[in-house]
Amino acid sequence: MPDVGIVVLGVQPITIRLEPADLVGSGSAAWPRLLLRSKIQLVLPHGEEAGKSYVLLRLAGRIEAPKIGEIAQFDAGPLAWEPQPHPYFSPLDITVDLDRARVWQFEEVRSGGNARLAFTFSALVWLPQKQKFEQVLSGGQLQIQVPRSQWVDDVVSRWGLSSVKIVELTFPTSNVGEAFQSAYAHVESAEKLCVPSVSLRDSTWP
Repeated sequence: MPDVGIVVLGVQPITIRLEPADLVGSGSAAWPRLLLRSKIQLVLPHGEEAGKSYVLLRLAGRIEAPKIGEIAQFDAGPLAWEPQPHPYFSPLDITVDLDRARVWQFEEVRSGGNARLAFTFSALVWLPQKQKFEQVLSGGQLQIQVPRSQWVDDVVSRWGLSSVKIVELTFPTSNVGEAFQSAYAHVESAEKLCVPSVSLRDSTWP
């Protein structure tokens, strides 16, 4: 199973599972989004840390792709999950907002092949015994390879990219260019009002 763990209290009690079939496209060509149907298991620490607990408050991360690097960041939003005596994998859907230019760049690099993505996770936990918050990181990247046909059927087709073409514009350095830039800014603002906003945060917290 494609799993990755997060270390808390010197052990690895948090496990995140994400399989190729768990990646689903949503949104539109104007505002592509990626739904991660992940699963998380919280286990009580064993060994020297047995008996100590923690609370998972936030889960965030980033997505990287070969030849491109980071293509998106995500934040699962506020949580308040505690480990259970009999642990099991709980579903957690995470919606990732994507940049259109990055999507097109990724599709160019993919060039009709499988979609290869790497996920890095970080979490914010509360440690009751120590009465403090702590940021913790996943023990490496979770590598996902989505078969070409599945990526096209479950992700790209739902974005409707075939009906949109990206055009790059260079605004002249004059009053006319400033007018174009102002008009484009208004279009972007209006577009964002048509789509529910999701806060993207860095993998660190203040």
